[in-house]
Amino acid sequence: MNLNTKVTQLKGVGNVFAKRLHKLGIHTAEDLLFHFPFRYEDYSKTIPIEELQEGQQVTIKAKIEIINTRRSPRKRTLLTEAVIADDTDQMKIVWFGQPYIKNVLSVGDMVYFSGKVQMGMLGKEMISPTYEKIQTGKETTHTARIVPMYPLTLGITQKQLRAIITQVIPLADQTTDWLPESILDQTDLIALPAAMKAIHFPETNEELSVAEKRLKFDELFLRQLRAERIRQSIKQATATQIPFDEEAMKQFVSTLPFILTKDQKVAAWEIFQDMQKPSPMNRLLEGDVGVGKTVVAAMAIKQVIDSGYQAALMAPTEILATQHFASIKKLLPDKRIVLLTGSTLRENNTEEHKKTKKQKRQDMLEALSIGGIDLIIGTHALLTEGVLFHNLALVIVDEQHRFGVEQRKTIRNKSGDPNTMPHFLSMTATPIPRSFALTVYGDLDLSIIRQKPVGRKDIKTRVVEPKN
Repeated sequence: MNLNTKVTQLKGVGNVFAKRLHKLGIHTAEDLLFHFPFRYEDYSKTIPIEELQEGQQVTIKAKIEIINTRRSPRKRTLLTEAVIADDTDQMKIVWFGQPYIKNVLSVGDMVYFSGKVQMGMLGKEMISPTYEKIQTGKETTHTARIVPMYPLTLGITQKQLRAIITQVIPLADQTTDWLPESILDQTDLIALPAAMKAIHFPETNEELSVAEKRLKFDELFLRQLRAERIRQSIKQATATQIPFDEEAMKQFVSTLPFILTKDQKVAAWEIFQDMQKPSPMNRLLEGDVGVGKTVVAAMAIKQVIDSGYQAALMAPTEILATQHFASIKKLLPDKRIVLLTGSTLRENNTEEHKKTKKQKRQDMLEALSIGGIDLIIGTHALLTEGVLFHNLALVIVDEQHRFGVEQRKTIRNKSGDPNTMPHFLSMTATPIPRSFALTVYGDLDLSIIRQKPVGRKDIKTRVVEPKN
């Protein structure tokens, strides 16, 4: 057996069960190794029955004194009931709807029971605990240890998945550690094979912590490496250089019904500087709701349109796209702006004509493809094949984390010129600490607007009952 071994070759995995594993993205032994637990139950402490307290999550080592199956008189549910005992006391165990347990466990068996202690009518009891027969020389998998809990899908239980993963744990030694020993020494990290074993079945909480540290380092490092590769590929790409017309921008700003904050001016200046370069801008504009990100975006859009090019703004929802359309058409009333969503097609500064929706869409798409539309605002509808640009020079994506990597790549590849890449501006209202933003969005330069415009009230977030 090796890392490429198909799951169907593992004990207990037939074709039907394999299809269920496929839903989790698991096809090979290596996939199982990289299917990490999302949490753990600490059942490593074995406590005598006499010392148990209500509410404790514990493991009990006890002998089965009595075990029977009966039907509940009210709900007609099959109950499997057992009385277990150790050297200190005895207690009751109940399983609902699992009559097969009586065929698995027998009177006299020594068993580990892991679960939550409750107080029943006759004293201490456990409801549907995990159980595991004690076998000399064999380590436990489901009880009396720190037990991994995995992401599941319909038709797979934790016990089944743990039993399968135990078969491939030895293969962790076949994984290649891509970090050199010098870095492992500098960062005080353990080797990858050791981390892979410990993340699934840690012996102690300390061992688990060390494994998590190694795997988290890998995740962050690879994310940064990917971001740097994207950054370098963008630097090597060619973009349309958008000259900065200072006088025209001053005139535009003077017509605004409010005064720009210092943060807005700094963010706009950073964007203007980026768009003058021969390589594409790749910037994240961060700011809370109400700080004025839209007007900064409008300034960038105006600069692009005045230079003879097109712009696109993509939002994750129709409501948000419509809000942007309403705001920007007021800021840029002399530009031809179109709103395109799955259910809506609107344009500013046009009279209504007796055309069908299909005719309107065809006319709009044709105008867009020959440069007759300055700005298109929309949702995922902008990603469809029929949406083509003449000379797209700026793409703005609001709340980019709501779009996948391929979706963002698709809109950027619609410039109309295969030799150029449009400038890219992402906006988000999600407050992200600068250090974290540079980690998550390492391929993007960062502009932050913190100041609120004069007179703007604070945003209040509340939880409201549905009836209100």
